[in-house]
Amino acid sequence: MTAPDQTDLFGSEEPPPTPVSDGGRQTLFYAQIPPPSACELISSRGESLRSCHGLGGKLLAADRMHITLVFLAESIGPMPVATIEAARAAAASVRHRPLDIVLDQALSFPTSHAFVLSGSESAAVADFCKVLASPLKRYGLKPRPAGTPHLTLLYDRQHQVEAHPIDPIRWTAASFSLVLSHVGKTLHDHLGAWPLRA
Repeated sequence: MTAPDQTDLFGSEEPPPTPVSDGGRQTLFYAQIPPPSACELISSRGESLRSCHGLGGKLLAADRMHITLVFLAESIGPMPVATIEAARAAAASVRHRPLDIVLDQALSFPTSHAFVLSGSESAAVADFCKVLASPLKRYGLKPRPAGTPHLTLLYDRQHQVEAHPIDPIRWTAASFSLVLSHVGKTLHDHLGAWPLRA
């Protein structure tokens, strides 16, 4: 059931989708999903960076591009419906102004082998993560910080790229989303989106 005061950004009265269970590991998290125009630019820039650095990994599809904000839960098999509903209710209680997102550097994360875009000035996004996390305990959830705000482009175990500047990619984040990831299945279920208002 959708939280009563959730706003549907697309003007639809349809309920949020029911997540698909494939019996594998699932993770639930809040994320910022770039708008289509930003995804197009990120894909183009990502291919250029991939070629420039000789990376072998496959670029993530545009429909999986996101900035993870807060990890909420993990499960083997179906994510409990009560956990999803608690995450929706907590999200509906958040009030925050829109965020200016700037991705102006590229680098590899040694531990995860992810090649990512991040922002040299990401304090505003990090602060928003704290705002998102603050109501979660009231809903019985145990949030886990997502670390340095970033957008993953691909994974490559053979190459490590030192942080370096790129031409900035900018957009204004007008919402945040609840995402269920089917780990290892290249599948994300988008379970709700909530507006950011001044």
